[in-house]
Amino acid sequence: MHQHRGERPFGCDVPDCGASFSSIQALKQHIVRIHSNEHHPCPECGKLFTSFITLRSHRRTHLEKPFACNFCDLRVRLKCQLKTHMLVHTQQRDHVCKFCGKAFYASTVLTLHLRSHTGERPYACRVCEFSHAHRILYVKHMQKFHPGEEIRTLAELQRLAAKATAESGGQEKKFE
Repeated sequence: MHQHRGERPFGCDVPDCGASFSSIQALKQHIVRIHSNEHHPCPECGKLFTSFITLRSHRRTHLEKPFACNFCDLRVRLKCQLKTHMLVHTQQRDHVCKFCGKAFYASTVLTLHLRSHTGERPYACRVCEFSHAHRILYVKHMQKFHPGEEIRTLAELQRLAAKATAESGGQEKKFE
């Protein structure tokens, strides 16, 4: 009867919760699902969660990308991923390419774009001749073609060599 009038007289007594319900059954279900000390297992992977809310959030990682962008066709698994993506559509684009004038919302995105003009390919494979401007493609290359090799970029190796040289008082160390 309360639900038809929009009343919610059954309130949760857990501090800082504030939830209220139109029936005692709904309140009891809320307490069991949200506040019980039981562990809630993920049906997909078996991981245990102390609250139903965290389980529900985790289960989204197993589902088909429930969060959709209102501006394009992108769909993502997590709300925070959508929030980050929305910057592409909504942020002021203060970072301008000096070669073509294209503007970007973040300096990191501009840096990646500049490599298309300069030809810079900082991610070079130590095993073969492969190199790329984007780290993710370098990592995928290493995983596919050299799965036993350590994934380190040329720049990372140069920093390690410089550090080792400095620590040894100017004597170069050889790395194999």
